[in-house]
Amino acid sequence: MPFDPKLANVVCGTAPRMTDERGVLTRMAADGRSCIPGFAASPRQILHSGTAKRGTLRGLHGQSAPYTEAKLLCCLTGRMFWVVVDLRAASATFGRWRGYDLSPDGMNALYAPAGFGHGCLSLTDDVNLMIMADKDFSPDHGIGIAWDDPDLAIDWPLAGDAPLISKAHAAFASFADFRSCHGGF
Repeated sequence: MPFDPKLANVVCGTAPRMTDERGVLTRMAADGRSCIPGFAASPRQILHSGTAKRGTLRGLHGQSAPYTEAKLLCCLTGRMFWVVVDLRAASATFGRWRGYDLSPDGMNALYAPAGFGHGCLSLTDDVNLMIMADKDFSPDHGIGIAWDDPDLAIDWPLAGDAPLISKAHAAFASFADFRSCHGGF
């Protein structure tokens, strides 16, 4: 079930932007401070994610405490459907999801605070994302939840096609198993 969009926001519209006939420049951080409310100006990780084929699905994944991450995502090429699932145990929207269509044409970025699980589906070939996270990667704290879990009932825009997914991601546990093992973030 989708949740309130205020919990994870498309944020580039809130950052200072300069536009002219050449294009646009959006200031994400300046003077050591983030222009995105809630996000660290000096992320612990800056990642490039490249996806070659349309219909590639990744996730749902996240990291448990103390490595629970806030993320800022920006699509550089192609189109990506990005899903966030609220995994914060004390949240009124625990277990709810929201999907965002990210593309350079939309001039948007997505900020998700700590405590969300993430998944994505490429809507075109040749998708490139920049992902910034405020915590280090810790394989010992990684969790995975089945992308097609019936309790979450995420409405992936697959148009009847089976996704291209890794064996590891296809074997992720159910949301009920996540709740049983972790309770939440």
